[in-house]
Amino acid sequence: MSYDEILEKIKKARLIADSRKVQFSTGQLKPSEPEKVSESKSSNPPNLEYRTAVKDWSQPTDLAPDGKTFLDLFTSRWKCYSKWPNNVKQLDNLHNNFKDISVSSYFEIPTDPTVVLSEWGLPPNLRKNVYLDDERASHILEVLNSKSDDNYVVIGEPGVGKTTLLFEIFDSFMDKVPTGILTTTEMADAHLEFGIRLFYDDIPENIDIVQGIMDNDAKGLVVTAREADWNKLPDDFQKKFKRLTVPLFSDENVSRLCKRMFDFSNIKYDKLSIKELTNYAQGSPIFIWLMIKEMQYNGVSVLTKNFVSDNSRKGMENYVALILQRLLKDGPNYKKGGLHSLACMIFLSDYMRDRRCNEMLYRSFADEIETEFEEMFDDKQNHNTFNQMIVYLSGEGTTIGFPHDSWADVLQGTGRNNPLRADIQTIKLKFADKKYEDVYKKQAVTGAWETTVSRYKKNMMREKDSFLSMVDTLTYNYTLSDLEKLGVDVEMMREVSSLNSDLPIAARVLSRIQAARPTQVTQIINIQHSVISKSTLEFSKDNINVESSVITDSELNEEDMKTAKHSIVVDSKKK
Repeated sequence: MSYDEILEKIKKARLIADSRKVQFSTGQLKPSEPEKVSESKSSNPPNLEYRTAVKDWSQPTDLAPDGKTFLDLFTSRWKCYSKWPNNVKQLDNLHNNFKDISVSSYFEIPTDPTVVLSEWGLPPNLRKNVYLDDERASHILEVLNSKSDDNYVVIGEPGVGKTTLLFEIFDSFMDKVPTGILTTTEMADAHLEFGIRLFYDDIPENIDIVQGIMDNDAKGLVVTAREADWNKLPDDFQKKFKRLTVPLFSDENVSRLCKRMFDFSNIKYDKLSIKELTNYAQGSPIFIWLMIKEMQYNGVSVLTKNFVSDNSRKGMENYVALILQRLLKDGPNYKKGGLHSLACMIFLSDYMRDRRCNEMLYRSFADEIETEFEEMFDDKQNHNTFNQMIVYLSGEGTTIGFPHDSWADVLQGTGRNNPLRADIQTIKLKFADKKYEDVYKKQAVTGAWETTVSRYKKNMMREKDSFLSMVDTLTYNYTLSDLEKLGVDVEMMREVSSLNSDLPIAARVLSRIQAARPTQVTQIINIQHSVISKSTLEFSKDNINVESSVITDSELNEEDMKTAKHSIVVDSKKK
């Protein structure tokens, strides 16, 4: 089915649905009993016809041993994702077949869609519940029909749903093809050999990844970026990507989106409440998700017009500022510990990559700053206020993060009516700018690491996930040299990650450690040094791709590998 045919089907289905709604509301059409069953299905997943555009996976053939290992691993992880939530058998197979094999790669294939949703800050029930207007459906179809080495950036203003669109494209590919998420800067073109696309959310936030893409001329990528942040990146980088701009929703589409999101969130509503929320959202789908989180946080299960008007403000930044104000203040004055909690959120916003952090490290940071912060601002940690904040920030497992990156905007002092702006700037100027990066961010590691290791040694099975969450945060935000100076056992991180490398988070940590400090441990297979295809190395050609050659770790040591790669590249350039 062609691109235009699929898009036409979506449009026709929507027109028929709208026509039937009008007929029902005016009494022209009355549902019979069977039609009631159809109506009950209206909250089910939307028309996913566009997913048929994804071509079946063409697995690479003529693989040498290490390449075959990677193929089997990618296939096993993909099956776990595809069969979720009924994937116990697939997870067992993944563990049993790969428990003794550790791999190092610059991307990971997730095994659980809810983990991706959590890490990207999206609603847990979003999968196959995404609402699309014609423009968004068109963007998805363009990527799904594109060549595997095309690069795309999904671009737009804050709150328009860029990450939602990214996930829908990612999940659509995963229906038929293993699909990966970039994890390290040491990129190659191995994913193209396997027919795999790679995704990354909010690419301007990670300059190291940007540099890695430029250095390696990476292809087959789909990323997101805000318009303003994207325009600050180098022109040569921008030219590598085709742009897909995401606009705000129309009011009509916002109303439809409201109903869909409240339905799958099990929240009741009426026409007046939807109309009021549509007015406040101003075309932003993320505004609706934040309203749902606010209702869930407060135990409210019925949306009313008064709840919307009493608990929100027009515009994303104004609404987030209101939420933060309610978390930290009682009226015009801060709650006990409110300023201290604000200072901790500034740390998460400005000093942690992707604005995500292991909860134990975050709590350790809060303890470290308490004494000096109290001397300077006459406020110290209050467990009730701090824990209320943690509940709002809680994410997957023991990792915390903001519900949306617009929270970070407000914590950077943006917004015309930001009631926290003056206090934010004071904390930054007097305290954060001087001490956060070089002092407290490092001091927080020691206590958090000691507690994490102690708990892990007492009960390795129960504390495994917490340990991996901690080392994931540490290896993403600190250099290995700094961690060692702070008392962190890098070899223990490598060993535990290696033992659990069938888990995507452990494989991600292991890949970072291997990229920063390669080891000649034979059990660790590096995708950049491994065989992909036996027949692709042709010395008669000028452009030789050593990453796809027959060289393996078992044939060359690390130094020989670097020399071989360098000499081939140099010789190629000379020609």
